[in-house]
Amino acid sequence: MKTSINLTLPPQVALDKEKFNQYVIDKFQKSANEVIHFIVRKRSIDARKAPVRVHLQIDIYTNKPVALNSNYKDRLQFVAQKKPVI
Repeated sequence: MKTSINLTLPPQVALDKEKFNQYVIDKFQKSANEVIHFIVRKRSIDARKAPVRVHLQIDIYTNKPVALNSNYKDRLQFVAQKKPVI
């Protein structure tokens, strides 16, 4: 099952890979035998005022392998030879 969620975390957790992985597992793993995988879809830093926060959009997959074949390069088109729009 796929679940998309938004998180707001301090930079000490969001930008440290080990701490972030542990946070997601502790927060979203419901049982010891449940397997979760997650992909960070979007990450932005909000430093407009103290304290600095990191906003994350992640997809969490439970008891299902993650399809990691969403490669952006496959969706890009070569446009160097195209007619200019303007």
